[in-house]
Amino acid sequence: MNAIPDSSEISVVVQGPIVGKGDTWNGLLTQRCLQSVRKFLPKAELILSTWQGADVSGLDYDGLVHSVDPGVCVSQAPKGQNLNRLIRSTSAGMERATRSFILKIRTDIELTGTGFLTAFAQYSKKGEETFFSSRVVTWAWLTKTRGQSGIYHLSDMVHFGRREDILSLWQIPLLEKSADELEDAKKRYDDPRESFLSIVYAAPEQYLCLSWLNRHRSTSLPKHVTSEGRLEWERLLASNFVVLDVEQFSGKWKGGDRLTISAWSETCGFEEWRALYRKYCDASSPGKWLDRVYWAKLTIDLLLRRVGWLARGYSRLYHWLAPQAAGKSPMGFKAIFKAKRK
Repeated sequence: MNAIPDSSEISVVVQGPIVGKGDTWNGLLTQRCLQSVRKFLPKAELILSTWQGADVSGLDYDGLVHSVDPGVCVSQAPKGQNLNRLIRSTSAGMERATRSFILKIRTDIELTGTGFLTAFAQYSKKGEETFFSSRVVTWAWLTKTRGQSGIYHLSDMVHFGRREDILSLWQIPLLEKSADELEDAKKRYDDPRESFLSIVYAAPEQYLCLSWLNRHRSTSLPKHVTSEGRLEWERLLASNFVVLDVEQFSGKWKGGDRLTISAWSETCGFEEWRALYRKYCDASSPGKWLDRVYWAKLTIDLLLRRVGWLARGYSRLYHWLAPQAAGKSPMGFKAIFKAKRK
């Protein structure tokens, strides 16, 4: 086992826009984020990496990085358009980090403890393809192993590990694709849901993971996800990372936001990851591959992905009851009843 790092050995890079200034609904999220770091990692180096012109008055940090906003990039998805912003603010903040370990979080995430430190120390057995000196700890939200995009899809929200490993993961170039290139990618495939050439533009998580992996061996996204491709991704995930549930990581996103049911069904939770760790790295580790959570996720994924009319019907019902949520993904069955009560 690794030793549990002391907070004096850690640089915390908080990256992104200042969230919540003057916005009571958000409850000053960035301020709460920084306060949570001081509470649970009191001796850590705290670096805030944000944009030029951002109002940082009243915020507590040790180092401040103001970067020029690179703007949006060409993408099929609104979230994908902020990929270059994610890369710029993260890498600029990490350049200021001086400690042996780095925790990277967003400005809208709060710490609720130090569970990620315990997990880092606990899972130390090497796998077949290991590209880090020690594992990098992340969480289940947006770390996927199922669905159309469930390959090389690593959460970009939180990462903890040794400084050299986190820097290696985030040594990625800005995405520079023209509108013509994206349009050409769309034309090459009849079904955009299966167009992984264009998905890489839309999913920052895949761009991050593939950029890291391609420095070690040539890898690309296939047009269709095969069982062999999924097994390879599972092996890489088990050998290089620790995937925790959000509560185990000891974090909270936007004061408690939840994933959609379809997104949750695609994610790799801790019990699923631990089963992969047992399979590929340490046969003596506890963990059952076919657990109840796995079957629940698989069933939901099959229903939502294979029975398209069910997903479309649920989405229409949600937006009919909650017209103010137009353009947003349904957040779960409870949202229907909340919207109806309103």
